[in-house]
Amino acid sequence: MERDLDLSFPPAHGATLSDDDAPSTWTPPTRPTKYGIRTSPRTRQLLGSRSAAAAAGVWRHRPAHEPQSIPRPAPPGRALAGQAGTELLPPSHWARSTLTVAGFDVHLRAYDGVVDEIGEASVRRFGPVMAVASANLDHVYHFGRGGLAAPRAMSDTGVLTWLTLLDGIPIVAVVRGRTGVRWPRLAGADLLVPVLARAEQDGIRVGFLGGQETMHVELRRVVARDFPQLVVSGYWAPDPSEVDDRARSDELAEQVRHSRTDLLVVGLGKPRQEVWIQEHGEQTGARVLLAFGASADFLAGQVKRAPAVFRETGMEWAYRLAMEPRRLAHRYLVDGPVALSRLVR
Repeated sequence: MERDLDLSFPPAHGATLSDDDAPSTWTPPTRPTKYGIRTSPRTRQLLGSRSAAAAAGVWRHRPAHEPQSIPRPAPPGRALAGQAGTELLPPSHWARSTLTVAGFDVHLRAYDGVVDEIGEASVRRFGPVMAVASANLDHVYHFGRGGLAAPRAMSDTGVLTWLTLLDGIPIVAVVRGRTGVRWPRLAGADLLVPVLARAEQDGIRVGFLGGQETMHVELRRVVARDFPQLVVSGYWAPDPSEVDDRARSDELAEQVRHSRTDLLVVGLGKPRQEVWIQEHGEQTGARVLLAFGASADFLAGQVKRAPAVFRETGMEWAYRLAMEPRRLAHRYLVDGPVALSRLVR
């Protein structure tokens, strides 16, 4: 069931626009691609402040094959004159909508808007804790209609509320088809860098929970290089047995609380990370918890992310399967088809 689609104007395909609205061209925002991210003007300002990183060529810009200009988007909810049937670009960064997909809610956001939303929630000292998750086929399998983990997690409690973002390409396709709006894919791996840049600028204390100790060694090096002013409150690498044990998880959450973490990046894998956040998130004292899976591993360089061509064509799963067949075969070859069937029902 669709609801709360926040478009200022109803679609008006073929409408004649004023001279001020006439189609023209515009230059899209710069797209640093070291980590495969898109940035808002505010984030570009934050990232651009690293003159040393820029001089060293850390941030590479838009690939040469990408167009330097594209048709300027119409006002929110409107198509350009003469472009009947054109898929609408997403509304501006303030747009917030919700759509129910496969039995769970997906919160539709523009890219720069969600970075601001996470940053603002991280410094807010009142109200419910924000938990952020990514909606992909693995999410559908565990938390969608018929998912075994659904009863244990992903429910708003009054002290903790979930923001579930559009991630997997099949979910993106369903949402775009149902709304007629080209909502962007917001993968955790794409959001982590601008979120950390915002945290560095605003003095937000960030902690990392999950992954191996060896990964944390590399992560410390990358964070020190790319975010030298970021306040890191701690790194925690619990064994799965610790995470699954209630008493030991309580101890872990108390450690996070004592570190005065504002924003906690949780990389325990689905569904463990969402279940852990649901049960212990408020106890950590963090204002925002990001269930971002392998995002920190990508940032640390421990796991190589798929090239852009795989990500943009919905084939990232094939690349990751080729890189880690033993770990990911069941997820992609067994769970994946089940999730896809639930999605298209």
